[in-house]
Amino acid sequence: LALLNGTIASARMTTTQSLIPNLVPKERLLNAIALNQATQQGSRMIGALAILPFLGFVDIYAAFWVCSGLYALGLIQVFRITTRSRGVIDTSQSFLRNLAAGFVYVYSRPQILAMVLLVLAHCALTMSYESMLPAISVEKLDTGSVGVSYLIGAVGGGALVTSIFIAGVRSTTTRGILFLVFGFTSGLGPILLAVSSSWELSILAAVAMGANQAGFMTISHTVIQSMTDDSVRGRVSGVYSVHVGGSMAVTNLINAAFADLFNAPVVMAVGGALFVIVITLSVGSGALRRIYFPKLAGAPVPTAA
Repeated sequence: LALLNGTIASARMTTTQSLIPNLVPKERLLNAIALNQATQQGSRMIGALAILPFLGFVDIYAAFWVCSGLYALGLIQVFRITTRSRGVIDTSQSFLRNLAAGFVYVYSRPQILAMVLLVLAHCALTMSYESMLPAISVEKLDTGSVGVSYLIGAVGGGALVTSIFIAGVRSTTTRGILFLVFGFTSGLGPILLAVSSSWELSILAAVAMGANQAGFMTISHTVIQSMTDDSVRGRVSGVYSVHVGGSMAVTNLINAAFADLFNAPVVMAVGGALFVIVITLSVGSGALRRIYFPKLAGAPVPTAA
């Protein structure tokens, strides 16, 4: 059931990512993606807080029923979307070749590939923390399983604030600088949570993690979508999701094993420190530097040919 739920969620996210660029003008793409992120992160915060009474006074099964009810409300909203968005499928090619076209498109374009690999590193090193939160909540903060909901809610709250803020950004120059700043601070967030010694500081660190990670992911998705042709947008979104979701799933498993060998705060801090190094080195990449500093590069971020 967990595998099925993850598969359906991945399909839903990929479809949403592909549909948004066809619903709004290109110059408002960042605004639209940021607002979509705001709804996702807001639901993450509200959802984590909504199940607290059931975890504390009923049982965990009731929390799953609440989730199912919210999915039902979401399904009703989906039926209100009337836009049809289709890619271009070469009927002379096999299903596998058309499927592989997304990977070919991404891997043959250095700027998109650099972005995807940077996001992969970001997700693996700074966002694969879910498997470690129970250990941090129980062993370090002594708050039990309920503390995990507070931490996740704090992450969602920080992400919501940043997503709303980014929705007002229109300048590509501002977008590039924010992307670089969010990259650095995304690495610092896990370190802050790892070294925090009190419940209050841990909540603030979780808010900072959510704020910076949401900013980085929102801008990265916007940049990739702005460089992608409509004909392969869905498949490129799928490739993006494979790298993001796959890296987080594998790294969560690895982090859980490392947390048993060492401890969760150390593993979290090391991941954050490694990404700070990665984002520092990325400034030396010409493809990424044109995104960070579009004016200094002499031209704005180009669209796909």
